[in-house]
Amino acid sequence: MGEQSDYKDFVERLVLNNKIQYSDVPYQLRVKNIVLFYYAVRVTRDGLEDAAQFVSVLELFLQDIDQKEKENGVDVRLRRRALDAILGVESLFTGVVAFDEFIQQQKRTRPWLFEY
Repeated sequence: MGEQSDYKDFVERLVLNNKIQYSDVPYQLRVKNIVLFYYAVRVTRDGLEDAAQFVSVLELFLQDIDQKEKENGVDVRLRRRALDAILGVESLFTGVVAFDEFIQQQKRTRPWLFEY
């Protein structure tokens, strides 16, 4: 229960107050609560105006998915959620260099991301 509460506090500060970065959340809390973090990605995405910030958060989210999958196998649900987050900002960030480069990099390194 304590970790869940700590995680919610981190997410609240990250999303609502933008005081910390996702990378500041301890790895164990991120991975144990990776499904919950998807909601933070969506809230961040919905209020975001900076493509580079979105890319930074989503890159780490994808790395955490990779790590979790090394331990537990492919998680189609998390992969779809990552794609959903990307598609949600596509019309907003397409044409922005940071976002376009991120998409091209992901197509090379994580082709599975665009298969769903």
